[in-house]
Amino acid sequence: MPSSLVNPTCFVCGTSNNKKLFVSNNVHGRVVINADEHFNVYKCNTCDFVYIGNVIVSKEYYQKYYDKDYYNASILTSANFVQKICLVLEKFSFSRKVNLFKKFLKKKKKYNILDIGCGTGKFLLRLDSNVFTKYGIEINAEGYKQCIQNGIIAYNQALQDIDFGTTKFDVITLFHVLEHLENPTQTLLAIHPILSDDGVLIISVPNNRSLGFLLGHKNWFHLDSPRHLFIPSIHTLKYLADKTNFKILKSFNDFYEYPMDLFWSIKYSKYKYFIYMLYPFFKMFSKESITILLKKQKC
Repeated sequence: MPSSLVNPTCFVCGTSNNKKLFVSNNVHGRVVINADEHFNVYKCNTCDFVYIGNVIVSKEYYQKYYDKDYYNASILTSANFVQKICLVLEKFSFSRKVNLFKKFLKKKKKYNILDIGCGTGKFLLRLDSNVFTKYGIEINAEGYKQCIQNGIIAYNQALQDIDFGTTKFDVITLFHVLEHLENPTQTLLAIHPILSDDGVLIISVPNNRSLGFLLGHKNWFHLDSPRHLFIPSIHTLKYLADKTNFKILKSFNDFYEYPMDLFWSIKYSKYKYFIYMLYPFFKMFSKESITILLKKQKC
């Protein structure tokens, strides 16, 4: 990896008013993939943006850090019963999000939905094909192939390189995807013209104002460096929304999405035993990740 700049510029607000927080390794969930790789993590004092300051995003970067096993859940959890609990909670989370955005949609016979970073398409496959026409974008070759095999209209390209013609989308989703993208501002600007005037955009991201990040730092479950190029907060998301002509209608805490994330994040914290004793309470309010629902505003 190249050396970091002395004072790297925030790629959301463009300022150099930042603070170096810590140095992380190549990590994914609770697993340290490579302790010999080091990444400098900074926090922007202007827009509350936490980001890695010494990563060059390139073809080689994607080949190295997004291999064919990236979607293998076993890297995050080893016990079968934990995996089963996670799957149940994941289904509940997806159902809640679908019910949420349906409340903000105008009633019609069928909706176009685009899931950016759709992985293997498991969210889209849960949707009723009689209600939704399903589109997905996935840069991982294995995930893309599975989407095609499952009948999803899928693209193996960056959003900015796709020509959707006259197609507009009633729903666009980015579930734990935005933090993987090199330029979140450019992504939201590209979404704006393809989202229908009455459509909704729903984004889920890890939260740098969470208890796990505060106490865990380089051990935080959602750090995922260097794949997570940045970690936002609700303040950052509001800044991004204003900058790209979107309005946040609702935000909420998905405390049930990753039931053990706080547990692993604080494994070296001096407060861990106290938190473990009251784990359900702390987990409910720790805000490890947040989801926001947005509508676009006229330019």
